[in-house]
Amino acid sequence: MSKSTDISKKKIVAITLPHCFEDETVICNSLFARGLERLHLRKPDSSEEVYEEFIGRIEPRYRARLVIHNYFHLAEKYRLRGIHLSSSLYRSFRDFDKYRFVSVSCHSVEEIEELHPQVSECFLSPIFDSITKEGYLGAFDYRLLEERLPRIDKPVVALGGISADNIYSTFALGFAGAALMGGLWGKNATPAFDEVMSNWQSITTPLVMSIAGFDPSSGAGVSADIKTTESIGAYCFGVNTGNTVQNQYELTDVEWLGAEQIKRQIDAIVSQNTIRYVKIGIIRSLEVLLEICEYQTYVFAGTRYSKVHRDSYCTAANRY
Repeated sequence: MSKSTDISKKKIVAITLPHCFEDETVICNSLFARGLERLHLRKPDSSEEVYEEFIGRIEPRYRARLVIHNYFHLAEKYRLRGIHLSSSLYRSFRDFDKYRFVSVSCHSVEEIEELHPQVSECFLSPIFDSITKEGYLGAFDYRLLEERLPRIDKPVVALGGISADNIYSTFALGFAGAALMGGLWGKNATPAFDEVMSNWQSITTPLVMSIAGFDPSSGAGVSADIKTTESIGAYCFGVNTGNTVQNQYELTDVEWLGAEQIKRQIDAIVSQNTIRYVKIGIIRSLEVLLEICEYQTYVFAGTRYSKVHRDSYCTAANRY
């Protein structure tokens, strides 16, 4: 798979936990402020009063991003985005003209292909093994999804086991969006604000690794890559290949790091982070470059959609 995936063009949807917890709407309002496009209010055992209390605590400017799974008349009352139908409820549903947005849960591509033309969007699940439901395992052939999803004429949102570790793989399969539950809220019954915000940042912020020299003038190398990457909304880790002695006008020396030192840095970063893009800059020799490239192939063997960019030049100041 060689195609690139732009997360900014994909929909990221969140689904509430089935139970209420302290500060839940505070967290939801903060997620909206950080760019959450849509929140599905799903609390199957809760009363209409609980639904209304939840909606009332969402800032009015964000209510048009809410989709409800029960008490559908509240969608019109509070001018919400719309409603969501379970696959069983969908079979008997006829009021499509009543709502501006109707989404449906599906569990096979065949179900999606037979949906009513007025269905706005659908969930397909489970794509990966569930984070919170033990035994709820991914049920799809990914190669089949890659082949069939582009032919579907409505947005399909992936559900089931979506997290920072696999969200790019999800989009690369052809999904128009991803729905978050355990990957956002975590496994605790009462999610902490900081944990949820950290999960959101990990999911929505592409992680980049720059493998390059350190230029003390910051005109090139790791420090320049970090500045450039963060200016476009991504986060950059730096792996040092050599310390240059230079200013903005002249390079006089380089203290090179060996391949093993470079690989140890890569290991430390990859062990705790899902890297989306890798950029390789100045390397001591072709031999070291090939060793690092081969090592990256091993390290990213389970990450099919990481992209590697190599600088088109390996010299600086006409000397290195």
